[in-house]
Amino acid sequence: MHTTRGDLVIERPHTAKSSPLRAWSAADVLAIDEITAAAPLGQPGRMLIVNDEFGALSCAFASVDPTIWSDSASSRAAIDHNLVVNGLEPITADRLVRGHEQPNAEFDTIVVRLPKTSALLRYQLTAIAAIAGPNTKVIGAAMARHIHTSTVKAFEDLIGATTTSRATRKARLIHSTPEGASGDAPAPRESSFVTADGLNVVEMPGTFSSGHVDVGSALLLQVLTEQAVPPGAGSVVADLGCGNGILSAGIARSWTHANFELLDVSDLAVAAATRTWQANDLGDRMTAHAVDGFAATRTATVDVVITNPPFHQGHAADGELTDRLLADAARVLRPNGVAYVVAQRHLHLHTRLRQWFSQADVVSAHPSHVVVVARR
Repeated sequence: MHTTRGDLVIERPHTAKSSPLRAWSAADVLAIDEITAAAPLGQPGRMLIVNDEFGALSCAFASVDPTIWSDSASSRAAIDHNLVVNGLEPITADRLVRGHEQPNAEFDTIVVRLPKTSALLRYQLTAIAAIAGPNTKVIGAAMARHIHTSTVKAFEDLIGATTTSRATRKARLIHSTPEGASGDAPAPRESSFVTADGLNVVEMPGTFSSGHVDVGSALLLQVLTEQAVPPGAGSVVADLGCGNGILSAGIARSWTHANFELLDVSDLAVAAATRTWQANDLGDRMTAHAVDGFAATRTATVDVVITNPPFHQGHAADGELTDRLLADAARVLRPNGVAYVVAQRHLHLHTRLRQWFSQADVVSAHPSHVVVVARR
């Protein structure tokens, strides 16, 4: 990666070197170059970096000890990895704000890599507006195809007067001038809905499938409740990519003897899943962790894996990410353990699963999605 600050090595962990996916984008380079050129002696002062995906921004401005606000455990791991690769110090606890937390310090420069969902962006901009002073530079960065009229309007509504740069290498910057009074940043606002079978589902900004049960989760829930045999006493059920917790909460009412581990890269998702569990009075047999897949799970310690796995990282389709998670699901399962996995039919899930499982059978007949039961 070449910028006006020199060469940085920005790697994409768990990705083959032959992959066309990069760990940085033209939006990162554009933001780095503009901030560096505009700042006195190239130093942007007190800095907040929001949604840095792999560490391009964090590495470029490491000399000013920026505060990092990130809702992704995998991104935080990638940032630390690339800081070390470039001979820089990893993020310290006092400079890290997790997704369900809010920054409350004063900053001279705030740069926001646009997240995938508008709900998460609006929540983050609301928090930024509360701490941005009249002289704070607020900059949004993204590829041009991801900046819509509604994106610019969100900056205008929540921060202040807003302009956009001309496209450079298919990337743009958004510049906003703060107008509101500073104060404490607001906590993320919860929302909720009730499913047809009476399950209370709590959501946080940016959680998957807002306001309804998505097709894949609905199909997987149907298979789990109608076809799956509830595991025995003391069994461990891992919900990989738990989102708002709908899968675990949906089966916990009948799988009364199992213990549940809810895993998601998103802090906000984990917070939502925890609240969903509590809202349905499901007891104390659940733990939830913001973690990159099964990175913290020991081999052969899980009896059942349930998952509606991700096939994207950020805006990019990432088949290697999915395959890594599915391979790790096989690793953590005990002998005779079982995984219930749902995905769109065209992704050939059953073929992929047979790389790591001795048996993988399609058990649903939906026109767009399949549920596959895979066994060790």
